[in-house]
Amino acid sequence: MSQIEQNEDEISLIDLLVVLLKHWKMIILIPFVIFVSCTIYLISKQFLKEEKFIYETSLSFSVNPIIKEFTNSINFEEQIVGLYLKDINLIYEQIQKSGINMVNGEIIPSNQNDAMFLIKKTFIEGVSSSNVLYKNTEKPFVVTLKDNIISIAIRLNNQETSERFLKSLVLVINDKLYKLVVPIALNITKNYEKYFADGMKNPTPVLQNILTTQYPSYTYATAFLDKKLDVLLLNSIISVEISHKNPGNILILTVSFFASLFFAIFLAFVLEAIENVKNDPEAMTKIHNALQGRKQKQD
Repeated sequence: MSQIEQNEDEISLIDLLVVLLKHWKMIILIPFVIFVSCTIYLISKQFLKEEKFIYETSLSFSVNPIIKEFTNSINFEEQIVGLYLKDINLIYEQIQKSGINMVNGEIIPSNQNDAMFLIKKTFIEGVSSSNVLYKNTEKPFVVTLKDNIISIAIRLNNQETSERFLKSLVLVINDKLYKLVVPIALNITKNYEKYFADGMKNPTPVLQNILTTQYPSYTYATAFLDKKLDVLLLNSIISVEISHKNPGNILILTVSFFASLFFAIFLAFVLEAIENVKNDPEAMTKIHNALQGRKQKQD
């Protein structure tokens, strides 16, 4: 490389540095303003999320194995998870009774149809009113089934309201299951008592075998009808305070800072180029002639 080319490269680098130093205030100010604005936005967004739900309240329960013993034809877990806990009317009623008026920052409408639509979206489908799919940690209503134990979790900003909702919901489910089991229990006791009466009159080996085999079911069914057995066995309610720190916030701030920095540098060179053109009479004459020629063509 010749000495002249080296000098030209050095001059070019110096020119670049001069431009950056000339507009240093703007290059610093723009990224700073963008960074502060993004920080304020993310902090406010974080606070809003925490206002949506602070507590994750869960209640787990299982079906009484004694009840399952004499009603083995019913899949209780499927009935509860697949039907009752997806019943919008049932959930809406418990929300009304519990006094829940906001879910994930969205106010539940006073109109029943609108409220039920919102509940369907948020509670059942796990989607916000703006059709954004909630993350698992953001869903306001979560139902899980594992090892025949059903867990219901609700995320609201009021622990007492959450507990009231879960207790009310499980109580209603228990009542529905009770009404479902009653006819079965009545049928078992009726048949057993008939076999028992027949066995007293004619004690054949077949009848004795039936009575022996069905006696446990008869005992359980009788205890159930006497309300000595609960359909559901409840565990204690657990409430945990949760936070929603988003690790992606750091990435957002980093990208926004460097993007605004590159934009500021680019803008500095654009402004410098514009200023050079303004100070160049020959360039301004060309621009003026070009504009005049365009105007004449339009006329």
